[in-house]
Amino acid sequence: RKLVGAYLIVETAETTMLTSTTSTPSLCPLSVTCNSSASHGAHVMGTATGRWDEYEFTVGAETLRRRMGGIAPMAELFTYRNLDGTLGMVTGIEQMVKDGIDAFNASLGSSIWLTGSIDTHPISLAVDAAADAGTLAVVSSGNAGGNGPTSLSGTWKYSERLLTVGSTAPTGMNA
Repeated sequence: RKLVGAYLIVETAETTMLTSTTSTPSLCPLSVTCNSSASHGAHVMGTATGRWDEYEFTVGAETLRRRMGGIAPMAELFTYRNLDGTLGMVTGIEQMVKDGIDAFNASLGSSIWLTGSIDTHPISLAVDAAADAGTLAVVSSGNAGGNGPTSLSGTWKYSERLLTVGSTAPTGMNA
């Protein structure tokens, strides 16, 4: 069993609400979160935790078979789907700490997060508390591709308490 839990974080009129399941993926009511092969989160989870096996894939007209897997193939996954911006991020991070999560990925880009100070931003404070509890945040430096200033997003991502990653490539090429 790879996916052992899922949370959907949604905004209500008064507060942020956490909905959860610990069902197997086929029974998970959060089908977009649990089973969507088209989501960026599913791609990142597969890259990080894919099981080692022989896979067949097509490149152009050629079909290839390769043995490959993620960097942590024995890891179990929880997914936290945030539909509530900053408050939802804080709620999700706090829940990850309660769940004893070792590390999490947040591959996000938003120019709204360029405001605020690293010392006072709510997400930065939540990441600091998570680090104190032993949970590592691994975040993208941005996630907007060639969409301009949102490619470098979030003053909270400059914290020394998290791992920020990014990629670059020559113009016209994907990194």
